[in-house]
Order: sequence, then structure tokens, then C-alpha cells
Amino acid sequence: MGKSAAELLFNILNVIVAICVISTGVIYITWAVDGEVWLNLITALYIIFFGVLIFLIELKPPELLLIAFGFFRWWAGRGLFYIFCGVLSIPIYYSEWFYVFLTVFPCVIGVIYVILEFVKVLPQPSPLL
Repeated sequence: MGKSAAELLFNILNVIVAICVISTGVIYITWAVDGEVWLNLITALYIIFFGVLIFLIELKPPELLLIAFGFFRWWAGRGLFYIFCGVLSIPIYYSEWFYVFLTVFPCVIGVIYVILEFVKVLPQPSPLL
């Protein structure tokens, strides 16, 4: 059975969120080279891990990931996790417009997903493949 256009759109948005989160982690690694090494490096590794996690769960998640991260099965759980990832990578000393976009985009998508949980217009999110 095929996916509707709305479900496919949200799958594509999830992949874009994963790319944004991974990109912010890579930028954090470049900050680790410049200054506060340990704090930025640890934060960067967490952010990259979360981005890869979003990407894996969006494509075809292994059963272990679905058990460990069961909150990805609901719009609100996914949305709150996206908000968490966006807030975790908010720039404090760095205000380039592109980096601000990379951190705000997951937060905006997360808010939309939390709203979708209560509106009940679409079925619960499903993987792309």
C-alpha cells in the first residue's frame, strides 16, 4: 500500500531535520578545535549521534531502535525530540544566519509535530522504507 502525499512530505522533512542536526554537530566539532575543546566536542558527538538516530529511524529502523526509542512512534514524542535537538545546538557565540536556520528548523518542525499529535489529522508517523 502506497503512502499519501502528506506522509511522504513528512518523511522528507524528517530526513531534512536529520541532515540539519548532523550539520550542526559537524559545526560544533569545528568549534571544538577553536576553543573550549571538551564541552563542544562532547556536545558535537551527542548532536551527531542524535542526527544519525533520526536518519536511521526515518529510513528503516531496526527493531532494537524502535524498542529503545519508542517515542518516535508518536507525533508528540518525535516533535519533542526534534525540539530538544534544536535547542541543544542553539548557538551562543555564533550567529551566522545559516547556522541559526539549522537550529531553528528542527524546533519549528517539532512544534508542528506536537500540534499534529492533538489534531489527529494524519496517522502516526511511519518510516520511509
